[in-house]
Amino acid sequence: MNIGKIVRIMCPGRLSGRRILGVLILLGCCIGSGAIASDGERIPIDKLLNFSEVASVAVLAYPEEVLVRAALSPDFLRKNYTAETKVERTQISEWSKFSSALSKSTFIASNKDGDFRWLLVFFNRSGKEVAKLAVDREKKVAKMDRNNYLVKGPLLKWIVSIKPFLHDR
Repeated sequence: MNIGKIVRIMCPGRLSGRRILGVLILLGCCIGSGAIASDGERIPIDKLLNFSEVASVAVLAYPEEVLVRAALSPDFLRKNYTAETKVERTQISEWSKFSSALSKSTFIASNKDGDFRWLLVFFNRSGKEVAKLAVDREKKVAKMDRNNYLVKGPLLKWIVSIKPFLHDR
């Protein structure tokens, strides 16, 4: 949502200079307090996901080489993935590589969108889905809970390393 829409919603009717200034100050306070992620803000993974409750992660993929007319959304990918694998906490070696890669990666709030080809679905110990992280084809943009992020770090290399372990749906 852009600032113009927010101002119109918060100040219906005639827009005076004082009203607009008040709304802009309020928005500045929200952004500064972390209530709204500003573009370019670095966000640690523990603010996005309670990783201690995650027991497994399913990796769903749609072929990167397949060209499509429109960019794939995380919801489309969830319904139409062609390959998958699962990594569980009990798989000590692979889990430690994954958790290390995730914790060392940087998430930067962004308004960029992507053509999502990878979906990490996080599950708790009882098998309930707790979060999803979609990663685009170029492995630069991620989406979690309707928020977009630029991703940098070892998570992207881990995703490439897991590719040989994917099996057809």
